[in-house]
Amino acid sequence: MEFNHATELLENNGFTNIQSKPLNDLNPNEKSQINVIGEVEILGDNVFDVDTMYPYDTQIVLSYHSIREECVPVSTKEAKQYNYRELKKILNDTGFVNVHPDPAHDLIMGIINKEDMVKSITVDGNNHYSSWESFPVDTEIVITYHSY
Repeated sequence: MEFNHATELLENNGFTNIQSKPLNDLNPNEKSQINVIGEVEILGDNVFDVDTMYPYDTQIVLSYHSIREECVPVSTKEAKQYNYRELKKILNDTGFVNVHPDPAHDLIMGIINKEDMVKSITVDGNNHYSSWESFPVDTEIVITYHSY
């Protein structure tokens, strides 16, 4: 059963304390399972009798399948120490599948900045992220690199 449908059913039956918990367990090729309920907990227990009556404010936790998440293994500052191919490999090895190199076409002589060195990295359109912040592994990551 899909998460939103389960929530609606519970709310229609008077329950008011419905919590959600993403499982972050799917690979990008398993998108058909996104938001499918993986587990239901009532009062912290996932084994319960269908005939048992519960108060309307009982805590119910619906755990649902979602795309696996990982932390980006390098900061925006650290990324600039890499050749874009090396950084792409590091990101792919971490599990990120939507990594795109983007040449900046900003070099004239290549004295200060070297060809193929990372100029910037954006994660989901943002070039400011924390190393502890996790993202779905199918998040778009763009590596802009110095090029002629």
